[in-house]
Amino acid sequence: MAPSNATDILGIKGVLDAAEPQVLDQADLKQMIETLLDDALDQFITSRRDEGRHLHSVLSDAINEIESLVQQAVAVLPDRQARIDGVFRESLARLTDANVDVDRERVAQEIGMIFIKQDVKEELDRLATHIIAARELLSDTAPIGRRFDFLTQEFNREANTLCSKAQHIDLSRIGILLKTTIDQIREQVQNVE
Repeated sequence: MAPSNATDILGIKGVLDAAEPQVLDQADLKQMIETLLDDALDQFITSRRDEGRHLHSVLSDAINEIESLVQQAVAVLPDRQARIDGVFRESLARLTDANVDVDRERVAQEIGMIFIKQDVKEELDRLATHIIAARELLSDTAPIGRRFDFLTQEFNREANTLCSKAQHIDLSRIGILLKTTIDQIREQVQNVE
């Protein structure tokens, strides 16, 4: 039958019996503490290494995802350019059909500025350069946390510019996926030394 109250539990043999205290001399006590500290430190170092390997894998996968998205963006560019050219030609045709007197030189300058502003090749080239830099950081044995944090800011700047210049639904989608992946990297980098 199980004990029904605290008094019954205290009456069980061995509940209140205290073991004889073990007396350690100073040398034994010091050795025991050093052993415990060494074990704790070894476990801590092992845990940090395991976390580092995991973070390396997560960051490497994210960089691979960014590379894939940049390649997708490059593949979309011809269709995007064809659509922009079509819209531009239609607008130019409406302007010329309206028999509006325009300064041809001024129109040529404006056309040049439009094409420069809508070009995303520079952003994609910089993203590709940042991918190389990120892989170099991941292979570095020195602490990389702050440098990687700065690099994610650069990634984000290019992704933002790409989104603002997109003018194409697929390129906008890719830009948003880039920003999402970059945000995931930024979160993980906060755990990197």
